[in-house]
Amino acid sequence: MRTALHNVRVFDGRQLLRPGTVLLDGDRIGSDPEGVTAVIDGEERCSCPG
Repeated sequence: MRTALHNVRVFDGRQLLRPGTVLLDGDRIGSDPEGVTAVIDGEERCSCPG
């Protein structure tokens, strides 16, 4: 299942980046938006590595 987290801020280990879109492909972070089956609005949320 491919999921797009739209409008989410990403913490890159040093700073909080501007809102953007993160694509999840199962348990991996992906880059290909083809076949996205769910979109989640991440407004006022952040994503952290790890």
